[in-house]
Amino acid sequence: MIRTDFSNQPYVAEVLRSPAGDAVVRSVERLIVGKWESQIVDDVTIYHGLTASTVPFHRVTRNVRFEGVDISLPRTKTVRNRLHYLYDLLLVRRDRHIVVAVPFHGLATDVFVRIDRELAGTRTLYETLDITKLVIRLGAEGHARLSESELVVTRCHLAFEDSAERRRDIDQVRLTGANLGASTIYRDLVRPVLEPSVAQRVTPILLGCALYGGGVRRSGATTDRHGNFKITIGPGLRQVTRLFQLIDAIEGMSNDLASTTSNIPILQSQTIAGAD
Repeated sequence: MIRTDFSNQPYVAEVLRSPAGDAVVRSVERLIVGKWESQIVDDVTIYHGLTASTVPFHRVTRNVRFEGVDISLPRTKTVRNRLHYLYDLLLVRRDRHIVVAVPFHGLATDVFVRIDRELAGTRTLYETLDITKLVIRLGAEGHARLSESELVVTRCHLAFEDSAERRRDIDQVRLTGANLGASTIYRDLVRPVLEPSVAQRVTPILLGCALYGGGVRRSGATTDRHGNFKITIGPGLRQVTRLFQLIDAIEGMSNDLASTTSNIPILQSQTIAGAD
């Protein structure tokens, strides 16, 4: 079983669509130290490797015992007399969908750009969600009941613009919770999104959703409108594989909620950077 060095913390991720799945796996492997470690969970293949960085993104080191050997995390390697820190790089593949994820936003801004260069010519695109349409589709309740599950809003960042008076009393509001739609506060704040007016514009800039089945949370993720995601990686890596279930549920609600772009999302990631 794959064991990541970092767990139970948000990983920055991007969702790709590519007709060249095997080529994508081989290309990204060039960015890790050594070869992929892989495992299959249901119909999803998980690849794990360690990518090197001269920049330390971690705050503290920790010691763990793995297979009888004491290891200091993050691992380090000296290359050309320079110390490099080794961090998790995950690639999760299901058919044409591919998720790449790393544990720090700063690391993502470097690694994802290098991945984009490696994938040149493979016709790989990045998937984005229209979070404004999704908020409208979920309504004031922030909730949608699906065939075998239900989707709820767990995080919402809203940007406010009062064009009539050009006031900036409130620029943004951030809400987090287990089920925001259960609160009248959320309903009042998203009403201008559901019922647009000239006087006041309210735009969702970040949205977190969770998928529940049988009363149990199956998956969850936070995304911005550019295609940057944050997901929590835990032992067993079930959370990252279930991201596909969340995407399937959202795409199944309406065919205009998901789209693709050739622009790399991480270059427009100021909002997602601060979301934990």
